[in-house]
Amino acid sequence: MTFEQALKIKLEYSNGVSSKSYRVIPNPKTDSKGYNKFMTDLCEDKDFTDEDAKKYSTNSDYNVLEGHFY
Repeated sequence: MTFEQALKIKLEYSNGVSSKSYRVIPNPKTDSKGYNKFMTDLCEDKDFTDEDAKKYSTNSDYNVLEGHFY
């Protein structure tokens, strides 16, 4: 999905459940290289924004990460 679509879904999810956190990420199914680099760097620097996913994506395909991983 596009970045805008992923961001819209993230916002819909965030409005529904306040106890969970969500983040736009490179799609792990179609962009494993971008996803793996993003997650590695995310573990080191937790101040990433959703816009940072664009820097890591190699194919402009995004998804929404749910949970407390980061």
